[in-house]
Amino acid sequence: MQGAAFTAAGTLLATRLRSAAAEGAPTQKVNQIDTGWEFFRGALNDAGEAWRTARRWQPVGLPHCFNAMDSCDPDISYYRGQGWYRTRLALGNPFPGGRTILHFQGAGQTCTAWSGSTPLGEHIGGYNEFCFDITEAARKLTPAERRSVPIAVCCDNSPDCDRLPSELSDFCLYGGLYRRVNLIYLPAVALDAVHILPIVAADGSAQIQVNARLYNPGRQNCACQIVLEVLDPGGRVIYQSRLRIPAWNGFAPMAEFRVDAPELWSPDSPHLYLCRLTLSTAGGEMQLEERFGIRHFEFVERGAFRLNGQRLLLRGTQRHADHAGLAAAMPDALVREEMRMIREMGANFIRLAHYQQDRLVLDLCDELGLIVWEELPWCRSGVGGPAFRENARQQLTQMIEQHFDHPSIVFWGLGNEDTGRKSCRRWTSQPFAHSWPR
Repeated sequence: MQGAAFTAAGTLLATRLRSAAAEGAPTQKVNQIDTGWEFFRGALNDAGEAWRTARRWQPVGLPHCFNAMDSCDPDISYYRGQGWYRTRLALGNPFPGGRTILHFQGAGQTCTAWSGSTPLGEHIGGYNEFCFDITEAARKLTPAERRSVPIAVCCDNSPDCDRLPSELSDFCLYGGLYRRVNLIYLPAVALDAVHILPIVAADGSAQIQVNARLYNPGRQNCACQIVLEVLDPGGRVIYQSRLRIPAWNGFAPMAEFRVDAPELWSPDSPHLYLCRLTLSTAGGEMQLEERFGIRHFEFVERGAFRLNGQRLLLRGTQRHADHAGLAAAMPDALVREEMRMIREMGANFIRLAHYQQDRLVLDLCDELGLIVWEELPWCRSGVGGPAFRENARQQLTQMIEQHFDHPSIVFWGLGNEDTGRKSCRRWTSQPFAHSWPR
């Protein structure tokens, strides 16, 4: 499969984008693609058949899970196999030489996409966000063809011994486009991610490090102007800076500054700061916003959990992304109601079992003051083969990258009901090197 998926950590998380350009100039644009889809449940030979077949296609809206009605049926096993989606998109990127992105907030369990007969990529794993860059495929089309570009997506939840979670997991491995899909227009050089690392000092002040990464697949060597603003929980600007540097690779430092008397995040006072970065290059201007919180915690040996220096008893529950008649395709309003009910019952803690959950869930945990345990979907399987272990590393990396800035997350879970095996203990004790900013 050509054009493997790339992960999304910041800019490409579509709701983080904000319009920033001067009047009349092109701006980054995000379109939720919730309507105009058709669905077929069953196996097809290739993407071409998705457009040639006379088989009956069902109009659907997103989010959509093709196990919505059979996952809890007591008389039959839930469907495992291919589910196909198709739509037509009118493309119109406003940036000269810009990038056109299909952004998936999650799809189960292996997702493959095509533009016409051109493969866009494959993503293995049902819970991470991922993107397909359709720029090159679109450039092969005439202007008239770009007004109605055929997009086909195959979601496959067939058993796969090289993919997490394993078949021994005690929950359903749903299939479908059960989280949102977005069409994003970006300039040729764009912000891909921002990671904010607050460190609270002994005197109560906080040192804030801001690091950012570009999305620059054309490897353009251009000048980048960065304007950075940080707002406190009351909306007041507490830090501003300007930086002019050449295009860079990986994470690079954007700023480091001190907050003398930070408003700390906690369940009782979930204070959130806002970091806003504006990137200007010859190819256009774009803006990214990321919320973050300032807090510190400690696990006292043979003692209590302490948040911001105070003992805190954790009272909570766990959550699967699942609902009767919908399975994993829960609409935003229902997610908001569910999280509000969890907080109102007195919980200050939640375990997101047993996989990365939708960004809205984490945003609500930040806002409501719920401390989070988020978890890799490594369940009951042992360590598996090399491909399985590599998939586990990829899903863990993507989960932490994509949810790095959420102050609600205190625990990163490696898995569920596996640690009793000697091979699992040996594997999890090995160092895991990655280039997250320190």
